Amino acid sequence: MIQAEPFLPFSSPIEDRRKIYTWSEAGGYPPHLNSLPDGDKRSDLFNASRLAGVKSCLAKVLPKELVDLNPSRGTTLSENTEYNQTLVKEGKNIYINPNVGTRTTPRPPGVPLKQDWYTDFVFAQQYFTGTNPTTIRLATNEWITRFRDSAKNQNNNDMVKLIEEAANARSLYLQDYSDFRTMVGAEPNEIFTSNTSLPGDTLKDRWAVAPVCLFNLPAADGILHPLAIVIDYIKDMTTSVVIFNKRLHSSVTNIDEATDWPWRYAKTCVQVADWHKHELGVHLSLTHLLEEAIIVAAHRSFEDNHPVYRILKPHWLKTLAINEAARAILVPSVINMISGMKPAHIGKVVSAEYFNFNWTKRYIPNDLPDRGFPIDKVALGDKQYLNYAYGRNMIFMWKTLHKFVTGFFSAFPELDSDAKIAKDTNIQCWVKELHEFGKLSTFPNIKTKAELINVVTMCIHIASPQHTAVNYLQEYYQTFVINKPPAFFTAPPSNLEALKALTEADLVKALPMNQLRQWLLSAQLPHLLNETVTRKENLPNYALTLIQTAPEEGVKKAATELYVDLGLLGEVFEDEVSAKMNPEAGGYHVMKPEETAVSVLI
Repeated sequence: MIQAEPFLPFSSPIEDRRKIYTWSEAGGYPPHLNSLPDGDKRSDLFNASRLAGVKSCLAKVLPKELVDLNPSRGTTLSENTEYNQTLVKEGKNIYINPNVGTRTTPRPPGVPLKQDWYTDFVFAQQYFTGTNPTTIRLATNEWITRFRDSAKNQNNNDMVKLIEEAANARSLYLQDYSDFRTMVGAEPNEIFTSNTSLPGDTLKDRWAVAPVCLFNLPAADGILHPLAIVIDYIKDMTTSVVIFNKRLHSSVTNIDEATDWPWRYAKTCVQVADWHKHELGVHLSLTHLLEEAIIVAAHRSFEDNHPVYRILKPHWLKTLAINEAARAILVPSVINMISGMKPAHIGKVVSAEYFNFNWTKRYIPNDLPDRGFPIDKVALGDKQYLNYAYGRNMIFMWKTLHKFVTGFFSAFPELDSDAKIAKDTNIQCWVKELHEFGKLSTFPNIKTKAELINVVTMCIHIASPQHTAVNYLQEYYQTFVINKPPAFFTAPPSNLEALKALTEADLVKALPMNQLRQWLLSAQLPHLLNETVTRKENLPNYALTLIQTAPEEGVKKAATELYVDLGLLGEVFEDEVSAKMNPEAGGYHVMKPEETAVSVLI
């Protein structure tokens, strides 16, 4: 029999836990744990060797081995790409794995491989299978009208026609960051900029933007294609810079994507914004900090033997210690030093994402249709959605977890009716804690068994597959910094003429290519957060542990089914999802069950 490696965390009576696990809002962060208990401190954030790279970047004098990674060697983006490939080939420092800058497009026999990280295809596909595949959504009529009118104003009749046709086909999608200024309480025309730097470092102005990107997802081929970008939404479309793609369709080959510098700059604007959306919102706030609130409230609400406490507790492995270190080290000493937003704005984005989170709306069966991805069509592999592997995988994973939670709770008579759940003092205390102290106003009141099952499924989803999906591709997409930089180092162009006049030299100057410390921190951060998930910390081992340790036969049965289902999911993810994607997408492997972490553990 396969032996599980138990990872059950430290435990203590609820009376003691209510004294230990207390709430805080220090530092302007959303409600979190006031002080880490001694029992949790054994789970350090990172081992010394992995943290050494970041510490070296923070030193006043950079060590030679880091200086040798200087990406400013060469003055063009192709030279930068070639240098990245050399670093990976030689396995220097953190460049021990391939990244998006080393990928190439499959070519016919005898035709040299083509470096393609900058193409429309790779850019767009990242919003389906990159670090943030969670916020792309069907375009609203309001945004469709705005982009169509802008195309009319620029006399771009072909684009007007395409937008109108795609709107009728309901194939227009958005990545919308236009609410950044609202989130931080800035004026509509305030420019995002920061010069926060490390002690002893020369102050360097950095910029961020709040763009909007319009995509087309044709039913005929399912290739997400960018059509237009507002590089920084200021007040309205007439006072913002709007650029349209010369390539109306993904099949267009007579335009050189490599040298369309204004369009490449616009796509970089979207990537800079998504770096902030992902790191501050989707990743930090909506996995790490949401789960921390769940943990603190649960410790204060449940007896050790309560079924909800028992099913969730293993999904809290290392999370509190990691979050404490993120607040103490990563945000102030790394994020603040490389972001194009000032620290006060960074904190407000984190809080706005947390407080605006709608709990039930983000359940996978609700979230995907709400964003324009019909569950049945996505799950069944409709051609239009074949490349949205994150969405397809999550449908299957949610069903698997929901089935497990249902089976787990069926083993406990005290949870066999709505009336018992509505009167369960532990569950109702949990809800009250999250409403009053966690300040999660949309957390369900939990009066029925169905509500309880959905809530607990969501807690596991956030801690395990969701965090895995948005965390473990960071090294691939972000150690090659110019693919998804955290800031610009020159101010964005203020009009369309200035944008269209941009050259490669202008884009190079805007990127962190000549800012060594910021480049190194930008590359070290995703590497640091990408530690391989060990077998004892993955989701299948959680199931094995329950099989071997749970006293209830009903729990053993539910855990056994979960273990089997996860094995089958691995086959589905590879054979039915990755294998059927467009070959250029390169598959989607981050959610393999054996590589899915049981908790937010890095």
